[in-house]
Amino acid sequence: MAGKPDNAKMYILTGVCGSGKTTVQRRLAELLDPKLCQCHDLDDIGLPDKVDDQWISGQTEAWLQVASRNATSGCSTLLSGVLCPGIAESCRSFSAAPPLRYCVFTTEDAALTRRLNQRYASQEQRDECRRVTSMSPDVLVRTMLARQSEFLGWFRESNCDWVECDTSSAPLSDTVQFVRHWMGI
Repeated sequence: MAGKPDNAKMYILTGVCGSGKTTVQRRLAELLDPKLCQCHDLDDIGLPDKVDDQWISGQTEAWLQVASRNATSGCSTLLSGVLCPGIAESCRSFSAAPPLRYCVFTTEDAALTRRLNQRYASQEQRDECRRVTSMSPDVLVRTMLARQSEFLGWFRESNCDWVECDTSSAPLSDTVQFVRHWMGI
């Protein structure tokens, strides 16, 4: 049985690359009733050769439309991806979308460095990093370390509904439990 349309929300798990968004989103997709909450990743349909602001805005617009359709049957939408405050709010479908709530994933520098180095350990993965970000993995790591505090600052200066979740040393199960509690499920 689906929820009530007035209760549907759009939950966004966000943070820099390597903060744990996709890992948590995938686990929640396994645990949550899809009639109550649909779980997706911003880049579910694949990534272009270079991810840029225009691509992110287009994907956000598409996911706002999905969230609006889901909400008509009382189904919430959970989306993981690198989304800053203001991106969704500037989309034409924002006013018709269910209320947005952000969970900003942060992690200590050492943990973020370790995760990204593991992600790009093989030559194939390093090539994919260059294709999508136009950066080598080493440059991406340095960029994400620098961007993390800037990213959090954007949320602190915004008026959006958000909470911070430090994923540095928490086991996946604890982070999933935190997010479920934050979502009220």
